Amino acid sequence: MLLILLFVVFIYLFAVESFTAFLYPNPEEVASYFQAAAFPNWLFDGLIVGTALVIILGWFYIYAQARGRSMWVPDWVEGFRFRLYVLFMNRLYADECYQALGRVVMRVVHRIDKRDTGWSK
Repeated sequence: MLLILLFVVFIYLFAVESFTAFLYPNPEEVASYFQAAAFPNWLFDGLIVGTALVIILGWFYIYAQARGRSMWVPDWVEGFRFRLYVLFMNRLYADECYQALGRVVMRVVHRIDKRDTGWSK
């Protein structure tokens, strides 16, 4: 399983590298883009370590739950977990935000359209 994952990652990286070379044949230009988009080293390392810790702790938690064991978790984490569950079950409220944005855009468009000058005049 891990070998297949490693194979897929290497194929993906090769494809990305080939596509980058196709889009930007000048290596100095690519290096300047990467330099402009680079995180500071301490921030990048912190993100990697933090993400790895969250994933590993999540694996331990899920493994313990599957075996019927319990792990001590602070109360605020349990409350946060339930809030996140509700948030993701409601798809981050993206539907409501999209509908509200659509209503605002439609109100502005109708207001402009109802003026004497309108869109077509």
